[in-house]
Amino acid sequence: MKQKIEIKIILECKSRTIASIIEQALKPDNVNFPDGLHMKQKIINNNLEIYFISTAMLDSLLNTIDEILAMVNMTYKTLKDVI
Repeated sequence: MKQKIEIKIILECKSRTIASIIEQALKPDNVNFPDGLHMKQKIINNNLEIYFISTAMLDSLLNTIDEILAMVNMTYKTLKDVI
């Protein structure tokens, strides 16, 4: 029996603009996930919410989350120098 795992990550941003820029930076990574793994994003107020739903192997889910958070970190560091 496959196990379904749902994870919600909320990034509290200083502004909706920053949340939007991070969301756009993640869009190219929001493709070609392993079978059984899905990600969606939405902005609520100044927060970027990222949802993961997985029936895939736990390792695949954890690796994907790690890659997404690395991209968030890199984008935020770039924005910090600009904004």
